[in-house]
Amino acid sequence: MFDIYKLKEPVIISGTGVHSGEKTTIELSQIEEDKIVFYNKYTDCFLELKHEYVRNYNSTSLISDRCKFHTIEHLMAVLYVLQIKGIIIETDSEEIPILDGSGKPFWEKIIKRVVKTDKYSDSINIDKKITVQDEKGGFASVEPSEKFIIDYTIEFNHPLIGKQNLIIELSENSFEREIVPARTFGFMKDAEYLRKKGLALGSSYENTIVLGETEIINPPLRFKDEFVRHKILDFIGDLSFIRLPVKGYFKIFRGGHHLHKLLTNRILKT
Repeated sequence: MFDIYKLKEPVIISGTGVHSGEKTTIELSQIEEDKIVFYNKYTDCFLELKHEYVRNYNSTSLISDRCKFHTIEHLMAVLYVLQIKGIIIETDSEEIPILDGSGKPFWEKIIKRVVKTDKYSDSINIDKKITVQDEKGGFASVEPSEKFIIDYTIEFNHPLIGKQNLIIELSENSFEREIVPARTFGFMKDAEYLRKKGLALGSSYENTIVLGETEIINPPLRFKDEFVRHKILDFIGDLSFIRLPVKGYFKIFRGGHHLHKLLTNRILKT
């Protein structure tokens, strides 16, 4: 499964919020407690990473009555694979920076400032099949396995995406090589609608793969199937609320943040 790491020094990362369009800086520091905490220094607001605070729409957020932390999934995917047990993430806004649209910049910054503390972390063992589905025809399941395998399929009515599938046994190496570089993507036809709703205000050709009707506006792709790989990155980030790696065979069809949350809820209740 995954080794356990801790930060040997703070990590500072700056960028733009993909939805807010605001400049933002985060600082990650090691703490003694076995928990992950977000802290907004301007609102003096703390919120611990707990599944009860998760909200999903166009991204994954932690929200309470007085705290909001948006677009956390790419950072959380990296922290999950590195199994950093105690950390505080200090921010100066409500959104984590999007950087290049992938988890790679987070990985590159953090991996240089960690030290391995233990060989393997504990894991959650799946002992029976669990399946959830949504109202749009998507489904997600996990069944017993001795490994951590993700079998993910996406399907879009676009000539450059269509139906893509990737099956990967998740490890630190496979994550770094095959998943963390995959960037978020969007469709030019949706841009105006999203901005009218106050979303994607910080989206740009530097942080999003943009698709026109028949072409990629800002090539090249990092992988020919970068779209499904990015969905797996999102899925790993959404699994991070479980905290421990999972020994199981995950199968997701036409997934998204909401479906990921449904499956995570069921795993936590089992």
